[in-house]
Amino acid sequence: MCLRGASGVVSDYSPLANALETYREMLELDYAAIAKVDERDNQIRYECVTGNRTNRHVHFVNRPGNGIAGHVVRHGRPAVYDRNRPDLPDLKMKYPIMLAEKLEAVLAVPIFHDEIVSGVLLGAVRRERAFLDEEVDLAKRHAEEMAPLLRIVNARA
Repeated sequence: MCLRGASGVVSDYSPLANALETYREMLELDYAAIAKVDERDNQIRYECVTGNRTNRHVHFVNRPGNGIAGHVVRHGRPAVYDRNRPDLPDLKMKYPIMLAEKLEAVLAVPIFHDEIVSGVLLGAVRRERAFLDEEVDLAKRHAEEMAPLLRIVNARA
């Protein structure tokens, strides 16, 4: 389901939703989302989500540095929260998306536009898992492929 901002209105832009669903299937993820940086107010909002159990993501709005997507936007590099992290129980309590969706492992990578992070591709599972380096590389490549689709969505906003 792709959204239009925080209003929760379903978008008719299916190529982004299709690409996200393909990504979710390729990495055998339970949940996948694209969060975008709104250039007008520098807020990060979930634009497109698949595999969600709740609609709480509609209300999640972060600034760079806050939340998983905010961390990726601020630092411009992937973030992996999986069973290899000894602080995972604390992180699950820290990040609302992990609590709301009952996520056990998260992989988030930046989506770039002209060397600036314009969004985040987030994938997660509801079971214990460790993401491999190859999966992180695959996520980066998929984020590169999704960048033009996200630009089209931004142009329609």
